[in-house]
Amino acid sequence: MGLYLGVLLVALAPLLFGVSALKRHLGAANRRTRALLSEGTFIASGHRTMQQITDAHVDIVTYLMAVALAFLYPVAALKLEAILTGTQGNVIVPVLFGAAVLLWSGFRLQQTIRTVGELRSGLVAELEVGYYVNQLMHQGYYVLHDVPGDGFHIDHVAVGHNGVFVIAANGQHQPHGTGAGRQVTVDEGWLIYPDGEDITPIVQVRGQVAWLGTWLTRSLGRPCHPTPVLCLPGWHVELKTTPTFPILNQKYLGWNIPGWQGETLNEEDIQQVYSLLVGRCASTEEPEDISAAA
Repeated sequence: MGLYLGVLLVALAPLLFGVSALKRHLGAANRRTRALLSEGTFIASGHRTMQQITDAHVDIVTYLMAVALAFLYPVAALKLEAILTGTQGNVIVPVLFGAAVLLWSGFRLQQTIRTVGELRSGLVAELEVGYYVNQLMHQGYYVLHDVPGDGFHIDHVAVGHNGVFVIAANGQHQPHGTGAGRQVTVDEGWLIYPDGEDITPIVQVRGQVAWLGTWLTRSLGRPCHPTPVLCLPGWHVELKTTPTFPILNQKYLGWNIPGWQGETLNEEDIQQVYSLLVGRCASTEEPEDISAAA
């Protein structure tokens, strides 16, 4: 059994080492990209989601190679044993090792493919919302995309005279058909879709707002209360009850955000907040954990 395990480890080691080296290289390239950012420039919408998709594609290739290795391993192990010992070993042990690798890599492959599908839906939503968020710059707002938090990123942030807006793009649900098939109802803090209810996007954007408010308050030395905004691309939004923050189709951002009565900021406040956010986006270091302060 020791020989079989040794052969398996020798076969897997180059694969795992190569994937690890590739991911380190991609991570270093991403850090160099962020280091090039300066005042007045910002990461494009969906940048980090694209990075996640690239990493997931690397994982898919890894698991596919592991699947191929699982089929070849029993034959290779038995042939090597015959060469080294001159005897034919037990077929069951290498087959069980190969089956274990096959089951694990197949399970991980299925999970990763599903994740890529979700990331792609999210990317489409981010890009669609990002286009309309960028239009706010024509109305005097400062806009940033993919602002890093603690273990997450904020899709879009807009800073203007009436406050800081955390704008989330939700692409988890895809509309089907026309009319009622493309309508979502907001009722008592729930999103009611044709195929069910969901509260997760609302909870997520509120959590992002709480984190950003805590971080800005500590960085500025004074209270800062961002406003959450939830965009639902492709959906017609009906408000059965009035939410405490904007929940809308992204096409209405240009009318809704400037008219929202948020936190009043003067030009100095706006520049301070924007500079802090640009610095965080451009940072090549790991984001500071402020969960204790939250």
